[in-house]
Amino acid sequence: MRLRRRALKNGLSVTAFACFEVFIRERLDELLVELTKCPTLPDFDQLPEALQMAATKGVVDALRFQLNQRRENLDTQTVVALSQRHAGMIASTAGRPFELSDWSFGWASSNVGPGVLVDFLNALKAPKLYSEIPKVLQDVDFDYAAAGLADGNKFALARLGGWRHAAAHDATASVDLALLRTRITSYLSVAFAFDLLASFAMRVLVDEFSGYGEVAPDRNCLLLRQFVPVVPAFELQDISGGRLQSYYAWAQCRADIGELPTPLTGAVFERDVQGQIVDWFFH
Repeated sequence: MRLRRRALKNGLSVTAFACFEVFIRERLDELLVELTKCPTLPDFDQLPEALQMAATKGVVDALRFQLNQRRENLDTQTVVALSQRHAGMIASTAGRPFELSDWSFGWASSNVGPGVLVDFLNALKAPKLYSEIPKVLQDVDFDYAAAGLADGNKFALARLGGWRHAAAHDATASVDLALLRTRITSYLSVAFAFDLLASFAMRVLVDEFSGYGEVAPDRNCLLLRQFVPVVPAFELQDISGGRLQSYYAWAQCRADIGELPTPLTGAVFERDVQGQIVDWFFH
C-alpha cells in the first residue's frame, strides 16, 4: 500500500509538469496566431530571422522528432496527414497570407525546457526578457529559491524538468503532499511570469509592425495588480497590498477591467487563500 501511495503522488507530480508543458506549448501557439492577425504584418522574409528559422527549419526538426518518437503508434494515413499539414504551413510562408505552425517552438524535444523559452524570446527580439523571469517572481512574492528553483544565487529553471524526471524514473523518489503543492505553485508562478514577458514581447513586436518603431521591451513599464480574497468578498490591490477596489468575484474583476490577449498596460493575477497565484489576465 505504501508503494502504491508513493507511485500515486509521484504520478501526480509528473502530471503537473505535463500540464505546465501543455500550457507553454499552447500559449506560444496562441501568440503566433496573434502575430498573424496583425493587419500590418509584413511579408514573412521581413520577420525576425530567428522567427523565420523557427517557423521553417524548426518545424522540420519538430516533425522529424515527433514522427520518430511516435512511429510505433502512427499509421501511414496519420503520418502523411501530419507531414502535409506542417509542410503546408511552411510552404505558405513563401507568399501571403501565411500560417505559422504550432510546432514552431517546443516540439523538437521530449520536454519543454529553458531552451524553448529562450528561443521564443530570441525570436521576438527580446532575449533579455528571459533574465527578467526571476525578477517577476520576486515582484509577486514567490520565493523561487525556497521552492528549489535556485542554483546558488542563480535562478535555475531547468530544475522543473529535473523534478519531472526524478518523479518518473527514480524508484527511490518520494513526493509528499507538501512538496507536490510546492511544485504545482512553482509551475503556476513560472507560467505566469513567462506568459507575461512573452506576451509583452509579442505586443511590442506587433506595435513595431504597426508603425510605432522598434522598441526594446521594458518589463518595468508593466503594471501588476493582485486580486485577493478578503472576507467576505475580494479586493483588487496594488503589488504592495494597497486596496484599490472591492469585487464579489474574479469574473466581475475581469469583466470590469477588460481582458486583452497581450498586455497593453499590465496584468492582474489572482491569489488563493494561501497567497499563491492561481490565475491571471492581461489588460
